[in-house]
Amino acid sequence: MKQKVVCVFPSLNIGGAEKALSFVANCCEQSGKVVHAIYLYNTTQSIQLNPSITKELICLQRKGNIFKLSLDKLCFLAKFRRRIVQIKPNLIIVFQSDITKAVVYSTLGLNIPIIGSERNDPTKFCKRLVSSYRWAYNRCDAVVYTLQGAMDFFKAGRKQLVIPNPAVSRLHGDAIRHNSDKGNIVSAG
Repeated sequence: MKQKVVCVFPSLNIGGAEKALSFVANCCEQSGKVVHAIYLYNTTQSIQLNPSITKELICLQRKGNIFKLSLDKLCFLAKFRRRIVQIKPNLIIVFQSDITKAVVYSTLGLNIPIIGSERNDPTKFCKRLVSSYRWAYNRCDAVVYTLQGAMDFFKAGRKQLVIPNPAVSRLHGDAIRHNSDKGNIVSAG
């Protein structure tokens, strides 16, 4: 029986977390795992996911009064938990601290390993958010950071790793090749 992985995306539109998580999801699928991509915000899809990856929207509202937003968050947590129980994944991978917190809350007691990933500068978060994010990361089986400073800041997770963002060519998915005879353009803006 193939292992199942759920990757939780903010959206399927291009963004730093979405691009990095799509790379992870595609690699999981290519290694023979069944991958489910659950996303929270309905936008136009611009990231590339392998065709065999199941995509599913479990909508989280961003507009409305405080009561409506709070009620929607509770409904989201219940819908997400129900869907996770149906899928029965072997692993959940989630990027972004606020989404990691929601995933941890909604899966409490299910004993499904979670890999969280901090993609932002945590020194910009308010103290209340830092405390709740640290709580969530401490319940993850592993936390991946893009920078050592973020890992030192949170000191959270059973296992912590620093893995910089990959440099992946957008041309036919080919890896960037290094030519020692000539200079390489790494980025342009």
